[in-house]
Amino acid sequence: MRQRFKKAVLMSLVFCLFPGLMLNSFAFSDMSGHWAEDVVSKWAGKEVVKGLPDDTFRPDANITRAEFVTIVGNVMKYVNKSSEEFVDVPETEWYAEHVAKAVAAGVTTGVGNGKFAPKNSITRQEAAVMIYRAFRLQVKNKNAADKFSDAGLIATWAKDAVSALTEKGYVTGRPGNRFAPLDYITRAEALKIIDNILDDIVNNSGEYSGDISENLLVNTGDVTLKGMTVKGTLYLAEGIGDGNVTLDNVTVHGDILVYGGGENSIKLKDTVVDGNLYVLKYDGKVRIVAAGNTVVNNTQVLSGVNLEEKDLTSEGFGKVEVISADPGEEVVLDGDFDEVSVTASGSKLKLKNGTIGTLNMENDATGSVIELDEGTVVNTVLFDTAAGISGNGTVKNAVVKADHVILDIVPENFTVYKGFTARVGGNEVVGDYVPESEPAPAPVAIVPKSVSVTIKTGEGFKTLTAENITKKNGLYVAEFSLKSYDDNTQLFSAKIEAEPQDVVLTLTAVNGISLSTNGTGVNAEIIENVSDITVKSLIGAESVSLGTIRSLVGGGVVYIDGYLKKDGYTDVPVRLILAV
Repeated sequence: MRQRFKKAVLMSLVFCLFPGLMLNSFAFSDMSGHWAEDVVSKWAGKEVVKGLPDDTFRPDANITRAEFVTIVGNVMKYVNKSSEEFVDVPETEWYAEHVAKAVAAGVTTGVGNGKFAPKNSITRQEAAVMIYRAFRLQVKNKNAADKFSDAGLIATWAKDAVSALTEKGYVTGRPGNRFAPLDYITRAEALKIIDNILDDIVNNSGEYSGDISENLLVNTGDVTLKGMTVKGTLYLAEGIGDGNVTLDNVTVHGDILVYGGGENSIKLKDTVVDGNLYVLKYDGKVRIVAAGNTVVNNTQVLSGVNLEEKDLTSEGFGKVEVISADPGEEVVLDGDFDEVSVTASGSKLKLKNGTIGTLNMENDATGSVIELDEGTVVNTVLFDTAAGISGNGTVKNAVVKADHVILDIVPENFTVYKGFTARVGGNEVVGDYVPESEPAPAPVAIVPKSVSVTIKTGEGFKTLTAENITKKNGLYVAEFSLKSYDDNTQLFSAKIEAEPQDVVLTLTAVNGISLSTNGTGVNAEIIENVSDITVKSLIGAESVSLGTIRSLVGGGVVYIDGYLKKDGYTDVPVRLILAV
């Protein structure tokens, strides 16, 4: 980077004139020769970590939960603070503000019972989850962590995080091909993960250039990135505050995540974003301007924002998806947008200037309203839910496939499907449109791919996966033998991976006793998240012991029957067999 180069020249001059200053400020007394010496020195120079009062760093010491969220906070420079209080985090403690900010950012939720356990050493899987959340990592292969010899010890709630870090090469495990999820992470290891994720941090105002081989993070305002290629993700962190960041002739091959910036802040000039632009400003007040030869193919809005196209010579913002926004936040569009899709319920949008080619009000956008300022145009709007359009703009075409749609602006052409009623220009319109019939596609059956259960023994948590899933007469059966485990072993959860994954499981019987017709008033249990079927969600308790199960079934076998269901797919019956 140009800024880094200037600093290097200046420091070299200083060292020549004052040789007594050659000692590295961040050369802690106990780091010489350590494998993480360069990593620790680098991030100490970026103000991510500090040494101890005795001028040591203690790289191999365990890091506490308070220290870990502080490191993450020093990277992101969080601004927003949660009002949630923990009984073991007094306001006077040095880490109290870091904890409050980490909670607000969604990095952590504590350990339960109103506690955060700040002085406890953090386990490797706990650290993986915090990193996963802080950097908003995506996991493509949810089983990537299975490469480790101790993968069965990784908790269900940490599996996605460990898999994401593993598939990207951000963690490699410990000797013996172990991830060691329950071991504590050291101070050096914590920094090494940060170093693997980030090529650099911009934490001083100024102009920067030069290519970035991995990911780059900006956590301060008044920064210009110029003539730069970022091969990975660009993080515009909360630490930017209401300051300005300009991308001038920048290519980002990955995503841009906007956490910071104010109402006149983020400018993209002659910039290309190959991945997604995510908007996640905590207070919903940020303005992002696309200017010149800028192309952003897809923007996902998860907070309020003002998206503006100004002096544009290229495509600007392509598809815009409004996914979520907190109450009181507003999404303002200023420019010409090819396609806008709204899936956020109760959201408020405003087209301030320009046009929208196609506006999709999706199923989940119930109660959302878009306001059109005078002179603005929506070419086509499609309603799949109860939503509305108001204001003084123009709607050329509207298609309504839902009840309770309100069009204060009368479209030039509109179609209301039969069976639905809409209010158009204050008048009720009963739909009469019936599309030409099309042959329904043949239903595709759901296919269970794997089934696993998580138990806790005296040695800790363990995940057991059915070696195979048998199929006979359309019934999928997964079997587990728990006979080798003692009565104190606790059953915590189960997990089903299917194709497609977003299926619903309905439990219908246990050992042949129907859950809906056994006369006890117990209804069939419907589980929407099959990737995390907890005992707590079924019976209210955190877990159930094998001793309890054995006493209920006489030490034999438990048969749990149900079926998987998803619209457009053929239902399939499933059976889980636990030999206890």
